[in-house]
Amino acid sequence: MTDPQAARALTSQALRAALTPFLGRELTLTQAASEASLSVKRLHALSITLRRLGLLRVTRETKRAGRAVKSYTAVASALFLPFHVTTFETFERALDRADAPFRAAYFASLAHLALDADATWGLRVTRVGLTLQVEAGAAPGSDFGFGAPDAPAVMPLTWSDDLRLNFEDAKALQRDLEALRAKYAQKGGAGRYLLRLAFAPTGPSGR
Repeated sequence: MTDPQAARALTSQALRAALTPFLGRELTLTQAASEASLSVKRLHALSITLRRLGLLRVTRETKRAGRAVKSYTAVASALFLPFHVTTFETFERALDRADAPFRAAYFASLAHLALDADATWGLRVTRVGLTLQVEAGAAPGSDFGFGAPDAPAVMPLTWSDDLRLNFEDAKALQRDLEALRAKYAQKGGAGRYLLRLAFAPTGPSGR
């Protein structure tokens, strides 16, 4: 995508949410509204903007008594926005915005679990290598722990900037993490979980 106006529009979370159900699929507004957790009226207003920007199109109209029902699809099953056509000051800022929905959902889940758990929760401050690390957790001495068999299946977000690996081991870790993700993605159980696996070199070369 090279149209700066369309690229700027997709930095809006509301417009992205409205477009998402239509990527690679044909849906009516009613079908898409339910999936996007939007009212049909709100989605209709957003769809007008998306159509004006050339991101959404009408694929067919089904006649019925009264007004015909329109079906829509996005102009492509996936979109690519070059950084230079967005409004972000830096590429880091663009990445931060793209990451925001995950962080919001993850922290909301942790907060919900904290309120349900019979424990005093707070922020645990520790040092890992040369880095100050802050993570959510139960108070010291608490009997509560996510590792208990009957505790919620949660791995609190932790990170370190002092993992020491040679390049070959780092690539092995990359493969192992992806294999682990793929293994559990195929299970298709009843619960729905957030998952994040990420690591990157602290130096510019990646070796």
